[in-house]
Amino acid sequence: MADWTSVGLAGLALGVGSAVVWGGADFSGGVATRRAHAFQILVLISLAGCALMALVAVAAGGPRPSPADFAFAAAAGVSGAFGVTALYRGLASRSAAIVAPTASVVGTVTAVAAGIALQGAPTPAQWLGFVVGATGISMVARAPRAGASERNRSLLLATVSGVFIGGFLVLLAQVKAENVFGPLAVAKAAGAVVGVVVLLVLRMPTVSFRRHPLAILAGVLDAGGNLLFMLASRLIRLDVAAVLSSMAPVVTVLLSKWILKEAVSRAQWAGIALCFVAVVLLSG
Repeated sequence: MADWTSVGLAGLALGVGSAVVWGGADFSGGVATRRAHAFQILVLISLAGCALMALVAVAAGGPRPSPADFAFAAAAGVSGAFGVTALYRGLASRSAAIVAPTASVVGTVTAVAAGIALQGAPTPAQWLGFVVGATGISMVARAPRAGASERNRSLLLATVSGVFIGGFLVLLAQVKAENVFGPLAVAKAAGAVVGVVVLLVLRMPTVSFRRHPLAILAGVLDAGGNLLFMLASRLIRLDVAAVLSSMAPVVTVLLSKWILKEAVSRAQWAGIALCFVAVVLLSG
């Protein structure tokens, strides 16, 4: 039976909201990565998100999160850092229609498997929603005029990204603190540390916010998406929240078409439509 309670509707709205916000973050981060190394942009994005969440955490007050919450948040931040970096590298190559949806499918499969293991089997309507959503996302991934070498590289980056992003979603959903802003600040700080360490290993310098303002926008949007997903996962099943947030590629692809003039085929438009059908089914 559909979950049309106020709590269920709020959870669904938060899940869809996380997809919209994350889609904008992925687009902004991918464009920013065209002018700098992916880990350089990761540091900026993580610092921007960390600063925002830390300020809100102080303003919100409330009880201090437990050590376990901080541990899960830090682990999520590390996993998310590698996932986002691989995603942005793929998006920077003007392959949004391949990279974003494929990474989303892989990440969703990871999160759905964890959700079933932790919370039991979903309803028949939700099973159908998973199938329809995955089908829609895979159709969006059929980018026109992509060469074999370009497609293979994009799929590899997308797969790596999806595995780490799936881990991020699962780990972040384990945070139980009442004040979620502190753990999110920790997650972003962990991501920044990963970026700095990798840059030191590669002997590459950090870059400034002034030269890469899009990284600030991506950082704020990414942190907002994290917050919306975490809240959604508390009101609805983890696997449902994960599938809803996985619709982010729809936003990324649409922005890439409208702003960067990247091609979108009829099959991709059909896939976008299926994604919206999946949202309705997942309320079941």
